[in-house]
Amino acid sequence: MVKDTRTALITGITGQDGAYLARTLLDDGYRVHGTSRRRETADTSRLAAVGALDDVELFSLNLDDLDSVAGLLESEAYTHVFHFAAPSSVAQSFKDPAATINSIVIGTHNLVQAVEKTRPEAILVNTSSSESFGTVSAPADETCPFLPRSPYGIAKATTHWLVDQGRLRGHRFSSAILFNHESPLRPEAFVTRKIVLGAIKVHNKEIDHLDLGNLDVVRDWGWAPEYVQAIRSIAECDEPNDFVVATGEGMELTDFVATAFGCFGLDWKNHVRTAEELLRPADIGYSVGDPGRIRQRLGWTAECRGRRLVERLVEAELRTARR
Repeated sequence: MVKDTRTALITGITGQDGAYLARTLLDDGYRVHGTSRRRETADTSRLAAVGALDDVELFSLNLDDLDSVAGLLESEAYTHVFHFAAPSSVAQSFKDPAATINSIVIGTHNLVQAVEKTRPEAILVNTSSSESFGTVSAPADETCPFLPRSPYGIAKATTHWLVDQGRLRGHRFSSAILFNHESPLRPEAFVTRKIVLGAIKVHNKEIDHLDLGNLDVVRDWGWAPEYVQAIRSIAECDEPNDFVVATGEGMELTDFVATAFGCFGLDWKNHVRTAEELLRPADIGYSVGDPGRIRQRLGWTAECRGRRLVERLVEAELRTARR
């Protein structure tokens, strides 16, 4: 039997996507290494939740330090690099735009440079973001211009172009333009998990109302475990490219809220308030993706979407509560 020599490095492995991808790659026979800014204090609960914690090797890495990044890449014959590490809160990016932009852009620049220098044959998949598009009038595909409306979106658009330049220099670099994707591993600060937990707490009479920001938005929400399958497919494709990863269907936030509260027989209008302090200065009204390229070229399609997605999130929270 030929030994599998595929070794993957996942930056930001302790996050939602990093954990799910680690599990997926381990199941595929990869050796998996991951990075966190500080290994000793990293929150490894998501890796534990997917049963991957004991099977991955975790390293401390400051992506702001090019020499450290290059040193890690030189230490192992990595065949694949998956880049997730970055602040992920759009709201927080408005509070500290300089820190957000510096962290995301410099870290990605250093990783691209280090891979080109030390592992020029490696496959790199960068996670770009739908936030780069800003508000669109129709489902966005890979040809749509980037018109970001947040510091986070500006930073992620820049990383997309950095990776694109690496591909133009002949490297196998791709970007997955990820639209919103959810799971039970989302932090509670994210609006989708906040809504689900809020509905449960109202049902349990722990609270009588939930404060939210702008309810008049449309998002393309998918299921995170499916999205990491898309990322794996992008890494395995013959020709590197950029791929929108989305369901292709929009859902109004009010429908998301109504579905979550409806799981408990509740009318959300009696329990949800709009809080002025939660409104963003430049919110995106409509954000839906067109996954035509990834469907046609790689055969990937999102199966979990819309109301079924919300129901799965509620079911997962209830299972956790019963443990």
